[in-house]
Amino acid sequence: MQEKRWYPTLTTLGDGRVLAVSGIGALKDEIYDNATGWTASSAPFAWPLYPHLHLLIDGRLFHSGMRLGGSGVQPGFLNTTTGAYTALPAAAVPASFQFGARDQGATVLLPPAQEQRVMVMGGGSPSINAVHSIKLNVPSPAYVALPSMLRPRVHVNAVILPDRTVVATGGSAISANAATASLEAEIFDPATNTWHTGAAARVPRMYHSTAVLLPDGRVLTAGSNPSRRNDELRLELYHPPYLFRGPRPCIEQAPAQLKLGECFTLHTPNAIGIKWISLIAPMATTHSYDSAQRLIDIPFKRDGACKLKACMVDC
Repeated sequence: MQEKRWYPTLTTLGDGRVLAVSGIGALKDEIYDNATGWTASSAPFAWPLYPHLHLLIDGRLFHSGMRLGGSGVQPGFLNTTTGAYTALPAAAVPASFQFGARDQGATVLLPPAQEQRVMVMGGGSPSINAVHSIKLNVPSPAYVALPSMLRPRVHVNAVILPDRTVVATGGSAISANAATASLEAEIFDPATNTWHTGAAARVPRMYHSTAVLLPDGRVLTAGSNPSRRNDELRLELYHPPYLFRGPRPCIEQAPAQLKLGECFTLHTPNAIGIKWISLIAPMATTHSYDSAQRLIDIPFKRDGACKLKACMVDC
């Protein structure tokens, strides 16, 4: 890279290139292309560390306002072609958002991604339990308050689940203070804007922790580094409630590879009961954030009792 970076954000763009922004020592954004390597993409910009960026359907990136540390950069949009940053109007970020307390809270692109709705939760030390969302495919996007989490959390990890809920795990009321750690999972349902409490973990998860959705539907929680040389090595597996709702659908036949624009057929004896077909991106969460985490709807229709026909359409 042309710039030195410590704690940057990397975001995959729609064409497969990777944008790197921020990091201690970095002044300019850079884009990596497999064919040409790294190129600077903008004039200097004073990003906070680990700014939470999410790729939108129109190619822009939305900065939720969440980050590591303090920040004077209000939530807004980055044009990756011009490098221009446009902050949301002041009225679009209400006082209840508590912008100054959003250090190392979590951000997710609520499922399905086609709805272009971002949710932020927690942050700060002492931490807050405030939760807000913003719908980005409307003429005048603005944050609105949602029901708060039951517990204040900083270093919280949020994972999108296959049933279109979001589970928040880990975190604490005071940064790196295990006595104030939140052990219970909390699950948010975007369809009803409600939270409910899940099972309790045995291990506090704070700074440098992670939570990752596994291919079998469980959630792996790991890490925690509340102080130097104090590294949590134990792993835990969280079993979300949907794993106990009965047998899973059985896919008898499906294509091994698909490309955008292709249609395909799934053979399943459970076709009549299938409600959604979705793609879920692999995860790599750090510092309460994963720039690529998303659940994308695939439109489909039933073809008799045992087949589903779906198409990989462009959003």
